[in-house]
Amino acid sequence: MIQFLLESTNYTFETIADFTSYSVKEIRSIYLNQKLPEKLLSEKQLIKLYRIILDIHTSKTTFKNCLNREMT
Repeated sequence: MIQFLLESTNYTFETIADFTSYSVKEIRSIYLNQKLPEKLLSEKQLIKLYRIILDIHTSKTTFKNCLNREMT
């Protein structure tokens, strides 16, 4: 999820940390080690991050559909 956010948005580790209430260190650890830390703050933060990803995907799809309609 973190890699998706980094590649498909202008978000940084700091931005993602702000959205999820994790520290930048924890976000980098999750990203680099590809596993969750033992002391997980809560599932709520992960769900919040997942919702951000869904919102981004939905926005991109809507934007592309609008562009396609205008071009036809």
